[in-house]
Amino acid sequence: MARKNREVKPVDVVFCGLVRDIDSFKKTIDDLQLLRKKGLVDKIILSTWIGEVQKTADLSAFLKDKKIIVLESKEPEDRGDGNVWCQMKSLQMGLNAINKDKFVLKTRTDVYISLDFLQKLFSEKEKILRISYHLPKGDIFKYKVWAPWFEITKPFFMGDECFFGYRDDLKLLVNYDCSFDTENYIGPDTTHIRRFVYPFLKDYPSFDRYIKNYGNERFLKNFLMKKSYNLYLFLIRFMLLRNLSEINRFNVLRKRLKDDNFLRCLADYYIILYSHFYIDSYSFQNQILFKGNPKPILESNSSNLEDNFTRKMVLGGQLKGKFVKHGGQIYIYDMNFLRGLFEKKMNPSPLFNRLIKIIDELTSSEFKNPLPVII
Repeated sequence: MARKNREVKPVDVVFCGLVRDIDSFKKTIDDLQLLRKKGLVDKIILSTWIGEVQKTADLSAFLKDKKIIVLESKEPEDRGDGNVWCQMKSLQMGLNAINKDKFVLKTRTDVYISLDFLQKLFSEKEKILRISYHLPKGDIFKYKVWAPWFEITKPFFMGDECFFGYRDDLKLLVNYDCSFDTENYIGPDTTHIRRFVYPFLKDYPSFDRYIKNYGNERFLKNFLMKKSYNLYLFLIRFMLLRNLSEINRFNVLRKRLKDDNFLRCLADYYIILYSHFYIDSYSFQNQILFKGNPKPILESNSSNLEDNFTRKMVLGGQLKGKFVKHGGQIYIYDMNFLRGLFEKKMNPSPLFNRLIKIIDELTSSEFKNPLPVII
């Protein structure tokens, strides 16, 4: 075994949920074994349900041979909207088995992350995730959390298939708040949002106002999703319905961008993202494969703010083996958009000037000239 790097503390890894893709899972385990030999990985945990491992032939022997810790519990009878209670429980179980003062990668068996990216992230974690732009109301996390993407117009709609951070910070992302299923339901993206917004709701009431006043912008889609997910999947295959949904979404967005209350919410969102999150999906080629496919990625515009809120920023993806456009979502996959905004390198424009004015009002003079972000 290669000599371990004593200057770098190894991280722990938690796979959550079902064994969905055995080939991707085994490939990831083999990569993590290489990083173990370099002293970058310690515990590898599969947090799953009773009987799940036994569904795949020889998986138990493979996990034992690779020294993978298997945590099994009873799968929740009430899975929750978007399987949210399963997601929360499996992550909570995994984090509870990890010591304090550790960094943790949360992932899934059907996600493959580039070995080169993981090696960089694990070996330089305290540099990459160091918080240098502090929140005006006080920091919530000790370190930034790496996430693969965020949606630019819908606060805290962020990638949760995998993320990485300090163990105690990730524990703040586990909650069982049922209000998101009733008065705060804002559509099928709620499963993502409820995880990441929860630690910030107390200090940032603009998000509560957003959820109640702005969140539910796709009434037909949300209705169909609640009634029948299969019916929704069938209907969105029709190009006309997808185009109508997208047109409506951008008509609503144009009106909202004229509303200072909505911009206030976006400003709070971007402040937190810039301070507490590290977004990166393509610093390496094919950095993330999800369910066997690379993510289609459009680069954000770091010099023209308005350009990021247009329909040309909408991309597509795989849906049951077919390529379809997303329903008007605008995904950002790196830090360039946020850097352009907070370092004020974007071209002056009415929207940029209004948003920067609100950001400056929300942050004290102490934070108007933050230290440069380290990547």
